[in-house]
Amino acid sequence: MRKNGRISITMCRQLKTTQKVTVVKRRVLRYQNETMNLNDSRGTPSDATIEGPGAEHMKSQALGKSRNNYELITGGWDNTVQFWDLRQPYAVRKITGVHMAGEGIDISVSGKEILTAAFQKANQLALWDYGSGRCISVLEPDVYNSKLYCGKFVTKDFVVTGGTDPNLVRIVDLQTTGTAAAMNFLPGAVYSFDAGQVRKKDVPSTINKDIISTRAKSDASSIPRIGFVSSRRLYQIELY
Repeated sequence: MRKNGRISITMCRQLKTTQKVTVVKRRVLRYQNETMNLNDSRGTPSDATIEGPGAEHMKSQALGKSRNNYELITGGWDNTVQFWDLRQPYAVRKITGVHMAGEGIDISVSGKEILTAAFQKANQLALWDYGSGRCISVLEPDVYNSKLYCGKFVTKDFVVTGGTDPNLVRIVDLQTTGTAAAMNFLPGAVYSFDAGQVRKKDVPSTINKDIISTRAKSDASSIPRIGFVSSRRLYQIELY
């Protein structure tokens, strides 16, 4: 949401206090949610040297919260993913070559992998190592090379992404890197989505639970319901 030149990107938990995080250019501002008093401000080391065409549009669009209460990552229109430590005055490191235009960053439950869904012509969907910033793999599109607005881990084995050109939602199996399900040529771009709780698969009582897993590898039936809006239509996806 734009307000007074700022883009509000998310709500997050910092220790036990709910705070509002806002990005202005390349600075992260943290407010107390109740009083809206400014706690502090964090910027990138290049704050003082941002200049030239488009400098005013270097707004962060996406935020990912790590398991560490002091760390988070942001992505934006300046083709970088910035790593922040709220105990430091500036971003501590960055990944380049990732153009973010929506909610396109997520961190896995383990805290070891980053998912980026980028609005660009190549390498749109990628996994990165959180510790080193190294690219683990690029998840290639099957048929349609869509520019992506959003992406998220929905289970440890599946990610969901959405975008435009063409308009689609795609569920990707991380074990095979293939498409588990997809909806293509929707009436409008998919800018964001939400997912319900991960579904648990029942195991028959006659089966020895000590010698088998309660869930088969890459079992798509565990994927939660996914809701999104395309054009003026509300969609819900459920896999069986």
